[in-house]
This record gives sequence, C-alpha cells and structure tokens, in this order.
Amino acid sequence: MTHWFWCLLCVILHLQDAHAKVGLCEVESGQSNIILDIEESRGNAIDQRTVPEELPVSGDPYNETMLELIFPGRAPLFKLNGKKLQLLEPLDRDDENLSHVVFQLSCTVKSTNKKRTIPVIVRVSDINDNAPKFINTPYETTVPELTPVGSTIFKNVDAFDADAGVNGIVEYSIAPGDGSRIGSSEGVGRNRITTADGYGYFSINLPHQGQVTVNRTLDYERTQRYLVTILASVSLDLVLITLIDRSCPELQMKVEIDQAIDSDVGAEIMTYTYTRNEAWLI
Repeated sequence: MTHWFWCLLCVILHLQDAHAKVGLCEVESGQSNIILDIEESRGNAIDQRTVPEELPVSGDPYNETMLELIFPGRAPLFKLNGKKLQLLEPLDRDDENLSHVVFQLSCTVKSTNKKRTIPVIVRVSDINDNAPKFINTPYETTVPELTPVGSTIFKNVDAFDADAGVNGIVEYSIAPGDGSRIGSSEGVGRNRITTADGYGYFSINLPHQGQVTVNRTLDYERTQRYLVTILASVSLDLVLITLIDRSCPELQMKVEIDQAIDSDVGAEIMTYTYTRNEAWLI
C-alpha cells in the first residue's frame, strides 16, 4: 500500500512539473490571446505604460525568441522595447472612438525557427480630459415677479461632455458667483435695472437635468436681474436673470452666457452679448 502511494505521488508531482513549464513563445497564462490595458493619452503624451507592463510571452526576446508586431490594414500604433509596448503616437479615445486596438504578435523561437502568431487586444481606457461644453446658447426666458417658490423657470440648460462612460456624465448645480457685474445698475427710474448674485434665489434640484427653479421669493422693487452661476461638472457658466415687475408682466428677460472651459483642460472664454427688450404695459 505504501509503495503504491509513493508511486502515485511521484506521478502527480511529475505532471505538475510538466504543466509548470511553458514552452517558448507560449502565452504564460495559457490563453490563446493577450489582453492588455492602457490609458488614452493626456495631450500628446506617448509614455503611458500598459497593464501588465510586459507581454506575457515566455522566452527571452534578446536571446531565445524574436518578437514582431503586425498591424493588418493600418499603420502601427506601438513598437516593441523588449517585451514592452511603446506608443508611436498619442491615443485619443474620444475623437477616434477608439475603445481598443487589435493587432498580432509574431514570436519566433531562434533555436528551431518555429513561429507562432498570437492575437493581442489593447483596451484603451478613458480619462476625464474634456470639459463639458454648453450648447444651444444663448439662453432666454421670462420670469414674473410672483413666480411661486419651487417653480421651474428654465428647462433647457444643456452641456455635452465628449468623455466616455462615467466621465461623460454631466451634473448641474448652482454655485456662488465671483462678484463680477454684481451691484451694477442701468437706466433710471422705472427702467432701472439692478443686478445681484442669484445664488440662493435659484436652484437645480435634479443634478442630471438642467432645470432651474425658484428657491426664494423674488422682489422686483429690490432686484430686477440676477446673475446665476451654473456649474456643469467641471465647466462654469454664468446665467443672467432679470425679474418682471407685477405691474408690467410682458417685460422680457434675457440670459447672458459666459462660457469658461476648465483651466485643467485649456482655458478659453466665449462671450454672448446681452440685450434687453423694452418693457411695455398691457
């Protein structure tokens, strides 16, 4: 009984040792292809590394094997440095809709000249490198002074983010203004327009919907215009809101948008000119 036990143990150990050895040009995981991950480029960067960093193929590429990348029907995107992939040009997942790169790895055993071709898939992950951009601007609306608290006064605030997945989801909120253009007055008497920060007077209750609602009671005699700062993810917009006097319900309100792209991804300001229609009585 003891003799048979030791023989069986020897057979098991021998099989395990045989499976532990992977032949040259074999995928170390035992799979028929290779899957790697890489981030898209930040700007013109081409130094990002893949995960894992090296191609999981057995053999020393300097002494035992010869590796070559094959890109059927397209220009090469990578070159080899030993078993590591090095980008030849920046990867932009958003502009090119490039979620993955597929090519082949040719591996030749130097001692036998035996060649094997292995499919390679490099998955390109998105980084949050695009600021949301407001669309369909400039915005315009009309707000009566007696608009009840909780009423939606504008539904069309809309921004687009070119990033993929969760990085492309835009959330809206209202933030305190920076103090610019606050307290200014235009005109005299009945036509006087006073501007105040709208933070606290207006709100966006559903962050994924660009719907502006009244948060506090409005008083035309005190303030006729509010400058409301709307934040869309990492992009900042300024919205100018003017009130309508209860005795002049047809006074038109205009919205002025100063679109500022987040400084982390490039600073540029686009200005839309504000105009105000004359009021009239019915």
